[in-house]
Amino acid sequence: MIVEICVQSLDGAKMAQAMGADRLELCMGLEVGGLTPSMGLITQVKSQTQIPVHVLIRPRIGGFHYSPEEVITMIHDLRLAIKSGAEGIVIGALNPDFTLDLKTLERLIHEAKTLNPKIHITAHRAFDWVPSPADSVKLLGDLGCHTLLSSGQAPTAQEGFELLQSLNAQFGNQITIMPGSGINAQNRNLFAQAGFKAIHASASAMITERTPATNVSFEEQRQKGQRREINPEYLKNLLHPG
Repeated sequence: MIVEICVQSLDGAKMAQAMGADRLELCMGLEVGGLTPSMGLITQVKSQTQIPVHVLIRPRIGGFHYSPEEVITMIHDLRLAIKSGAEGIVIGALNPDFTLDLKTLERLIHEAKTLNPKIHITAHRAFDWVPSPADSVKLLGDLGCHTLLSSGQAPTAQEGFELLQSLNAQFGNQITIMPGSGINAQNRNLFAQAGFKAIHASASAMITERTPATNVSFEEQRQKGQRREINPEYLKNLLHPG
């Protein structure tokens, strides 16, 4: 089973590789669900790690319905990521009614595969908003996605296990169903024993940093001082359970 670790720093990427991760998803802003990482970070990670790196293409926080201008931004980002050596990209786009935005997804996939026909395409957790999950999985596979990252339309993959298991049974030969959200050392075997080919985890913890006193509220200071970062103990226990 492939264990993909989501990281947002060079230190986290190097730690994940050293501890035995099979693959990296690289992003920034994990606290808000992940955003496209900087080109500087992509370049550093690619030059100092050897395992596959899949880059998240998400231009802003919020929902997944994108304007034409935002789609152009995503295309530029994926081009730069692929030219920097990324082995995969992670994408998602929805219509206002939360169905898959097939036009945008097809455009992004075409651009990516034009640059690198072997590029790995992962559909991210925008999928967890769609009203017809089974139909949507088939559409993603038909578009050329290799992997679907999903929590089974629940807050965590363990809570969404029943749907994930059903999708894996129906479509696992067409597209890899990769459970993600809340995957840890305590529940990873649940997914391994159920026959999933890959899992996704951040093995991270929220870090609160000291911030200078200002005239803003305590809550604003608290939020400004918080970020998620990979936790060595969580990562070790996940990758080497027991």
